[in-house]
Amino acid sequence: MHWDIFLLKMDRPIPFKVLEEDVSLPSLGTLNEIISILSEKFPGIDWDNPALGNYKNEYYSIDFSMGDSEIIDSVLMYIKGEYLPKKEILDLCKPRGWQAIDVDKGEYL
Repeated sequence: MHWDIFLLKMDRPIPFKVLEEDVSLPSLGTLNEIISILSEKFPGIDWDNPALGNYKNEYYSIDFSMGDSEIIDSVLMYIKGEYLPKKEILDLCKPRGWQAIDVDKGEYL
């Protein structure tokens, strides 16, 4: 199975349709800060390309796509595997005020 999960920072969830438009999003942090945060939660990410990290364990793989700007306002996670690691994603997001959206369903996790 596969999932596309969009990480962004918002004070409160807004309708997904609004996000499909050109919306200005608050910063998640600098590229280096986001790499550090993701690496702490998912140890062993391959950052050969800092704009695209690759993580794999025995149950799923994740490609983290952030672009190459110095300031990052969103992360797209391409997840493939046996299950969606929802708990891990929410544990990553919650303390930082981030939201996670299942792009295919247009729903917040």
